[in-house]
Amino acid sequence: MKTFHQQLRAARAAAGLTAKQLAERIGVESPSRIYDLEAARTSPTLRTCRQLADALNCRLLIELAPKGKRRGG
Repeated sequence: MKTFHQQLRAARAAAGLTAKQLAERIGVESPSRIYDLEAARTSPTLRTCRQLADALNCRLLIELAPKGKRRGG
C-alpha cells in the first residue's frame, strides 16, 4: 500500500497540477507546503487532507487497523 505522501504525489501528477497550482487551490501561499507533504517532511491535518482531496477530485479514505498487523498480509 502506498503511503499518503506517495498517493498525494501521484494524484497531483495525474491531475496535471504543479505544486504551486495545488497550493493555490487549497489556499496556502507557498508550494513548499506541498513539497514538504509529498516528501513526508510534515504530516497534514485532517482539514488539509480534505482540502487536498477536493482539489485533486479524489475521495478521502481513512482506515483504522490494529497495530502490528498490515493490511493484505
